[in-house]
Amino acid sequence: MASFRPRARRNSEWEAWPGRGGAILPQPHPLFPGLAARVTASSPAMTDPDAPLALPPFAYSLGQAPRFGELPFECDPAGAQDFCAFAVVVPAELPRGTTITQATVRPEGPQQWSSLRLTIAGGGRRLRLKQFHFDWWRPTSTATNLQLVQGVYRAGPHVVFWGRDRRGRAAAAATLGRTQVELRIERGTFVELELIRLFASLRLARPEALALLAEAPFATVSYHIRAGHGPHGLDELAAACWLAEPAHLAARSTVPMLLPESLPAGWAFDGGALWPTPPPAQIQWLLKADGPFGPSTVVYVRARPLGDAQPYKLPPALPVQEGWRVRAEVVRGGGAGSAGRAGPDWVGGWPPGWSRRSGRATSSSCARGFWTRPAPSRHCLQPCGR
Repeated sequence: MASFRPRARRNSEWEAWPGRGGAILPQPHPLFPGLAARVTASSPAMTDPDAPLALPPFAYSLGQAPRFGELPFECDPAGAQDFCAFAVVVPAELPRGTTITQATVRPEGPQQWSSLRLTIAGGGRRLRLKQFHFDWWRPTSTATNLQLVQGVYRAGPHVVFWGRDRRGRAAAAATLGRTQVELRIERGTFVELELIRLFASLRLARPEALALLAEAPFATVSYHIRAGHGPHGLDELAAACWLAEPAHLAARSTVPMLLPESLPAGWAFDGGALWPTPPPAQIQWLLKADGPFGPSTVVYVRARPLGDAQPYKLPPALPVQEGWRVRAEVVRGGGAGSAGRAGPDWVGGWPPGWSRRSGRATSSSCARGFWTRPAPSRHCLQPCGR
């Protein structure tokens, strides 16, 4: 796929936002009270109770956010929220004999998106908990750090994938709102119950910051869309032209845009995009659902004309070695397709791919909730009016 790298885009909607007062002074997390003594004054909110609640990085023009481009530094997770484009979470329950020994935040930079790393260690054991906003590939993916998916389990309200990462190490992952949480075991052995309790206990580090983070659409939050290019040449999301209104997207698309006549409660359209090279033959769009950790992407759809030469990146080409199963499908209203899934039947949906006379499409539905019954017919995909 050709790489398209436009200039970094300015976001005037968020640039004009004023500072917001009434911030609550974050307190040191009870699981690592000693960490605050080693942290310098990296956030005004950590030292000044009257300081306004800091705006998230995407509220600034790219390159203008506080500490942009600096190296990672130690910071209390509550203070780290000022430098992260996602809702920072912390565990309320740790494996026995361990504590959080280090918290390191990486601000946005010319070639880096914001992230937070927590090191949890003790008794000869150590694991790392990494957090970031996953925005450069299929945004409904959860097992982003796993080369091999070996299982899926519930951890409180969350769905956790576990398996092996690219270096063969034991790892797990979950998605909380727009926060991607990746766990990697670096030393010793942790039993499954310990990790379930850790994921189930995750809480917001700064609950008062969630409203600012949740209000913005996916394309505004995304570092790579704001930068105009993705990592490793993955520009399909980042380099596209994003629109907020489905009617505008449908009017400019050469392939049909399918949306439900009505959405489930708490669901909403979260933006769509056209590939910027003329003609804009490919379109993609997102649906989001509200939750206690903010909105999460629950459906991602990409559509191309039938004659497009680019291969599928969703079923039927899903890798079996990563735990995917593929089955044939008949699409209601005509057309044929296939669907795949990784994990047990109670997790998420089958990401389908299908074709019709006017084009072909692939859809990825997330594995972040539990489906207990079929969706009503009014929630099935229908053409969006032009």
